[in-house]
Amino acid sequence: MKLAQTIDYRPGLSLSLLNLGTLAHWRGDAEAALHLAQQAMPVTQEINDHRNLAWALVNLGNAHLGLGHYAEAARHLHEAVRLALALRAIPRALAALTSIAALKAQTGNPAQAVELATFCLAHAASQKETRRDAATLLDKLTPQLPSAAINAAQAQANTKTLEQIVAALPIAW
Repeated sequence: MKLAQTIDYRPGLSLSLLNLGTLAHWRGDAEAALHLAQQAMPVTQEINDHRNLAWALVNLGNAHLGLGHYAEAARHLHEAVRLALALRAIPRALAALTSIAALKAQTGNPAQAVELATFCLAHAASQKETRRDAATLLDKLTPQLPSAAINAAQAQANTKTLEQIVAALPIAW
């Protein structure tokens, strides 16, 4: 990152900030993740890197989720899904949907969280990290719900397309 700053290489700076923000999120340091995502956003917008802007929005959403700022998390994650789908960046959209599943779990809708996480876990375009996050969430939620609720949510996920999953998300939080 220092080299990118020194030579004013904006794409390198954007990627460095995004990677560091993702690592901070994985470490559970929501404050650092938020700070890094907030730094990455203007740089990424300045260079018109729309694919990485979707990543920055996921990072912002995850950071706000970790801090309990649910409305802000929802806003950023929904925007990430919208942008990623517009760019046909399906793996990024699935990462955002997995984070929305975590948001659903934390805000009292564990059945929808199971449905979203199951869908993301099974989708062929999900990246390794997305599958890991979805599986971790499912492992956490499974003991909290009756098996009938788990089975129903998983059955729902297995019958829907990505477009149907996204269309079922609320517009506002």
